[in-house]
Amino acid sequence: MSREEAKEKVEEEVKKETSKEADDKADKKEGSNKKLILEILSCVICIAAIIVAMIFVLKSKEKNNSLTHMYEKAATLYDPGNIDCWYDVAKDKYYSDKDKKNEIDKSSVYTYMFDRDLSGIVQSGVKHYYVGGGLVDKSFNGFAMDENNDWYYFQAGICDEFTEDVVKGTVYGEEAWWCVKGGKVAFIDTVAENVNGWWRIESGKVNFNFEGVADNENGSWYCRGGKVDYNFTGQYKYNKKIYDIEGGKVVGVADDPEFAGKIEYYSDNSNDKSIVTAENEAALIEGFQYFEGKTGVRPYLYIRESLPSDSMDVYLEELSNELFGANDGIVIVYIKFEDMFWIYTRSESSIGLKDKTKINEAIRANWEESDKAVRFGSALKAAADQLVSADEGNTDEGNTEEGTEGGSEE
Repeated sequence: MSREEAKEKVEEEVKKETSKEADDKADKKEGSNKKLILEILSCVICIAAIIVAMIFVLKSKEKNNSLTHMYEKAATLYDPGNIDCWYDVAKDKYYSDKDKKNEIDKSSVYTYMFDRDLSGIVQSGVKHYYVGGGLVDKSFNGFAMDENNDWYYFQAGICDEFTEDVVKGTVYGEEAWWCVKGGKVAFIDTVAENVNGWWRIESGKVNFNFEGVADNENGSWYCRGGKVDYNFTGQYKYNKKIYDIEGGKVVGVADDPEFAGKIEYYSDNSNDKSIVTAENEAALIEGFQYFEGKTGVRPYLYIRESLPSDSMDVYLEELSNELFGANDGIVIVYIKFEDMFWIYTRSESSIGLKDKTKINEAIRANWEESDKAVRFGSALKAAADQLVSADEGNTDEGNTEEGTEGGSEE
C-alpha cells in the first residue's frame, strides 16, 4: 500500500467516526428536547388544574358568602333605616331567614323618617324640614314657602326655629336680604342684626336706600345707607322731629318748631315718600279740611310701607293717642305693601261704626283713582256729605261703637 493510499484510508476512517459522533449527538439532543417539552406540558396541565380548582373554590366561597345579615337599623333624617333581614347579594333578594325560605319585598325592607311621596316643607313637632323621597334634602339651603304662605329659612334641609338673622335669598321671586325671626321671614318694619351690623328692615327686607330714624325693641336708631351708623353723634331732623343722637342711638326727641302751629292731615312714611307730594297734597288736604269742617272731626292719613310689628288694633290706638291726644279724631292708616287701609276712632268719638262704614265705602268707591292723595281726599269729601245728610234725618242711637274698619280694593 502506498503512502497516498494509506492517507486516504485514514481520512475515510476519521470521516466515518465524525459522522457517527454527530449522529449520536443529534439523537441525544432530540431526546432531551422531547423530555423538556413533556415536562413543560406537564407543568402547564398542573397549573391549569390548580387554576380550575381555585375557581371552583372561589365560586363556592362566593356562593356561601353572598348572604349578608342586615341588622335592624333606625332611619335618620338623612339616611334610611332597615328591618332585620338577610340579603342575597348575588340574586339581589331579601329574606326574613338565613335559609332563604321567606323572601321579602324590597319596599318593605327600608324605613324612612317621612312619607316618601312628600316633597317640600314638612312639619314635625315644632321643627320644619325640607324633604324628598322620605329623607331630609341636605342639599337644600334657602327659603321655601308652606301652605300658609309662611317663608321658612333652611340650612341643609332643616329650619332652626330659633334662628334670628338677616339672610340673603329669594322670597316671592325677589332676591334681597330678609329678616328672619323664629326661623321664618318676618314681614315687619324694624332694625335687625346679622354678622355685618344692624339694618333697617322694611316689609321684612333690608332697605339699603334708607336714611332716617328707625325703631326696634331696643330703642330708636339713626340709619344711613340702611345701616345703623354708630359713628354719628349730633342732631338730626326727620319726619317733623328733631332727634338727639349719640353713637347712632336716639337719646332725645322734640317737635320740629318749623311745623309748630300747623294743622297736619297726613304723614307719608313710605320708602320713596312719593304717595303724597308737594304736587298732589292740595287735593288731599282740601278733602280732609272739608270733612273736618262738616263733621268737626279731624281726619289723618298715616301712610306706612308695611304692617307694624304690633297687632293693628294696638298700633291704631297708640297712633291715635299720639296724633290727637284727648281730642276727637279719625285715623286712616294705609299700608303700601299690602295695598290696604284701616280706619280707627275712639269709643267716645262722634264718628261711630256706621259712619266709619260710610267712609270705608266712599274710599272703596274711589279705589280706581291711581293718585292716592286724590283718592283719599275725594273719598273724605264725599263721606262728609253723606254723614251730614244722614245726621239731619237720623234717629238711630246705635252709631257710637268703637273699633277699626279695614278695607281694600275688592
